[in-house]
Amino acid sequence: MKGYFTLAVAIVLALGQSGSAFAASTVADTATTANSVDPRYQFFRQQLGNAHAMARNENFANADRVFSQVIGDPLFASLSQADQRTALSTAGWMAVKLDQLARARELYRRAAAYEDADPDDWYRLSLLELEEERYEASSAAFVELAERWPQLLPNVDEFHIHRLLRQLPPDSPARMAL
Repeated sequence: MKGYFTLAVAIVLALGQSGSAFAASTVADTATTANSVDPRYQFFRQQLGNAHAMARNENFANADRVFSQVIGDPLFASLSQADQRTALSTAGWMAVKLDQLARARELYRRAAAYEDADPDDWYRLSLLELEEERYEASSAAFVELAERWPQLLPNVDEFHIHRLLRQLPPDSPARMAL
């Protein structure tokens, strides 16, 4: 299986160098005409596509490493807001899988800050804040989820809410918001 993946990456890289679109990427191509011919930008987009592919193939450590490089690159700002949020969210999941919860929390905070935030980002942020015993922050993230996507509340594990209620002081505004 490892040999197959290596071959697939080599083929994709070869196609990318010959001008073909990076078809395996789930990230929308937001390149301007100037960026589309810039070899550094093309390499950056390939790295982003590789990070997503490694994440899909459960190659968490390598995906995490590449996502960290991509997010830290100045070209990250040239991506669309949706592409940035998706990369941050997926990088957060890789950090969770590697048991790097504090880093995952920071990545989910960044992902949740985007206007087109995903409800899963808010839910995972709430869970991570709770795990770190940051009850007020966990409650705030959960309330944001509930207010923006009330139709998803039936999917929420009630234990999460009960655990928050037990941990927050009885007169806490965060508890009242729940």
